[in-house]
Amino acid sequence: VRSWLKRIERGDAGEEAVRRLRTTSRRTEAALLAFGVCLDDRRARRVRKLLKRVRRSAGRARDLDVQRGLWRALREECGGAAGDAAESMRRRGAEARIAAIEDVLRLDPRAVRRRLKDEAGAMLERARKVRRVRLDELGAGSLRALGGALAARIAEDDGSAEAMHRTRIEAKRLRYALELFRGVLDAKTGRRLARGLARVHDSMGRWHDLVVAMDEVRGAVARGELGTLGAEALLEALDERSARAHRASVSRLARFESRWLSAAGEIGCRAPGGGNDR
Repeated sequence: VRSWLKRIERGDAGEEAVRRLRTTSRRTEAALLAFGVCLDDRRARRVRKLLKRVRRSAGRARDLDVQRGLWRALREECGGAAGDAAESMRRRGAEARIAAIEDVLRLDPRAVRRRLKDEAGAMLERARKVRRVRLDELGAGSLRALGGALAARIAEDDGSAEAMHRTRIEAKRLRYALELFRGVLDAKTGRRLARGLARVHDSMGRWHDLVVAMDEVRGAVARGELGTLGAEALLEALDERSARAHRASVSRLARFESRWLSAAGEIGCRAPGGGNDR
């Protein structure tokens, strides 16, 4: 997280830097939660809160980066009024991204990097003093809890955008935990679950990006920046894509849930290996 903040601070605020800043922030948050038993809880909460601020500061820039490719594709695919509207949105997005990067810089990246370094050092000192913890037991507990949370979200999902978004967040948390603790499963099962959840994550992310893009178009119309005729044609194209992404997400989520239930009995049952179980 500190290295990507430093790159942005030095002027490298390209698409890759923004994407990696957000993903590394999320993965660090997931690791802090997973290893919470080994850490100073109050300090870990402070760091998670700071990471959340970092991630959110880059959210607008990341949305605009994703939409840039989407507007370009729709311009070529649709043509006509929808294509013109897509090109208008692309140009406006390029202008808005400059302001979006300012959101990251307003955090004072240098101060944030220094604080993260200090907090990490203090947490490591604390971790060295706590009782030894078996990683297989810690991982099994984390995966069971997050798998149960995702199953509950799936059961409550009524198909609305808000419900799908909550399910997406739970799926993302389980994916990061699987990356950390895949070793509590046998190698084949771990790979299969990781691939399945990555597909779920990709299709749900695509759906979410399209929903955000439709909100952007409606906002542009409300501000008088986009004509109604072009906006309606563009929204129709986006809605069609969104429906396809939603169906793919539901289908992949159902397949993953079936795989997860069949593998749930294995979690925590793998024999500890060598000296890497602590």
